[in-house]
Amino acid sequence: MNILFMGSPTFAVPTLQAIIRNPEHNVSVITQPDKPAKRGYQPTPPIIKLLAQRLKLPVYQLFSLNTPEGIALVKKLQPELIVVVAFGQILPDNILNIPALGCINLHPSLLPKYRGAAPIQWSLINGDKVTGITVAYITSKLDSGDIILQKEVEIEDYDTGSSLSDRLSSSGAMLVMEAIGLIKDGNAPRIPQDETMASYTSKIRHEDALIDWQKPARNIFNIVRALNAVPGAYTWVCGERLKILTAEIVDTMTSEVLKTSEVCTEIVDDAGTVSDLTKMGPLISTQDGALLLLEVQPQAKKPMSGWQFLQGHKWKVGMRLG
Repeated sequence: MNILFMGSPTFAVPTLQAIIRNPEHNVSVITQPDKPAKRGYQPTPPIIKLLAQRLKLPVYQLFSLNTPEGIALVKKLQPELIVVVAFGQILPDNILNIPALGCINLHPSLLPKYRGAAPIQWSLINGDKVTGITVAYITSKLDSGDIILQKEVEIEDYDTGSSLSDRLSSSGAMLVMEAIGLIKDGNAPRIPQDETMASYTSKIRHEDALIDWQKPARNIFNIVRALNAVPGAYTWVCGERLKILTAEIVDTMTSEVLKTSEVCTEIVDDAGTVSDLTKMGPLISTQDGALLLLEVQPQAKKPMSGWQFLQGHKWKVGMRLG
């Protein structure tokens, strides 16, 4: 089977690896163009490009598929099936109509819930206990095609955006292979999505990552863990941005952290203030409790533990963040 794979980030890697293991698959790859890295602004290739080159697969990079050149390339490759995983471009009808067996997409949510961008992060931000993966046919309407297969995945208490993405991508690769087998045999189901149950997510904006210390500790904890890799939840301290990479909810009445603190034991109730300085890091008051900052990243510096941060920054109890 001629398969055209479209994907770009790390999330797409397990699926491409699974597809290429089958010697019956003749695979070509289209991915995004190289982009400047944050430091040095040197062009950095998508990881899928690097993987495709290592596997000696034909790989192409296009700014847009919705061009005469993009459509001509796909026609030239003559795919029987197009598999899309986190590609970052919407496929136009001129592309969707090319493969005889259609186009399928791996989406990290239980569609029709969380159509659109960043479903993994929003499931964590919203405090969901269960998420999942969906393999569905692609149509011109975003993430609305008929479902082939779905699988539920439990969200663990300390899952982060990174850890949940890793688990979903691994499970998703197996689900895509199962779907390809069903398509080959002509047995792939087409389950219409219930439009009345559809919900949509947006890309994570800069303001979404800003911590509001007036919120409950659980809400803030969920934002921190959801955005731990990119872009990182942050707060303002004396005019500088401080990213919070890892945190823990603390019950200020019963916490062993406070009992073992040698720096200060006074508790400040105002949300957004430093209520204690402990051996594990600073403790920040929230609407209904406190959050212990276990790993942080000061502006223009590398990540460090909360305790390391306190050694170089003379924080005091009562100091206000935000």
